[in-house]
Amino acid sequence: MSYLDMPQAHFDYNDDELAALERVRASQGLGSLDHAAEWLVTARLRRVAMKLCGRNRALYPVTTPITRTES
Repeated sequence: MSYLDMPQAHFDYNDDELAALERVRASQGLGSLDHAAEWLVTARLRRVAMKLCGRNRALYPVTTPITRTES
């Protein structure tokens, strides 16, 4: 199955969502509101994946060693 054979989802947006998508489209230089929605989903998935298994996740309590300086 190629990318072109993938089913496409279509959503109806209210005025506030359309305005937000237009801001994303303009700021990211994207060609359409559908591309802006796809960009938002991709960015969110990337952030969630990084939190799940990336550098930002600690599997143990992180403690900072206390260093003493003698005068």
